[in-house]
Amino acid sequence: IVLAFGNTIIEYILQINLIKKFDAEIYIFFLIIKWPISFILIYFIIKLIYTAAPDKRIPSKYMSKGSFVTTLLWILLTGVYSYYVTNFTNYDVLYGSLSSIVVLMIWVYLLSYSLVLGIAINSSDNNLEKSSII
Repeated sequence: IVLAFGNTIIEYILQINLIKKFDAEIYIFFLIIKWPISFILIYFIIKLIYTAAPDKRIPSKYMSKGSFVTTLLWILLTGVYSYYVTNFTNYDVLYGSLSSIVVLMIWVYLLSYSLVLGIAINSSDNNLEKSSII
């Protein structure tokens, strides 16, 4: 939510009269810190999902490559989605509010596809590691 709609949310918050004198500094600070914080948070949550979800015990060190690739894809896809929604969404005039739902569903589909891609990377790395030990 922060990556996709964070700029809009912070602009609404900055319209409050109490923090009007700090609005430029807060906005610049938010723009600088939102990407690194989001990357770290997404990475550790995805790594936790990849470590805890399988039915057998897999060490966390084998989940790093897939988690990193998935996090990069999520950040990239979210940035593209945010840019698209901000600049190119004129489908509401022709199709109504259903177009927003369709675009959101496409974004969720691409995020889930990147999650599966990360699982495949982890699985192939884990199999290569086991075969090199034998």
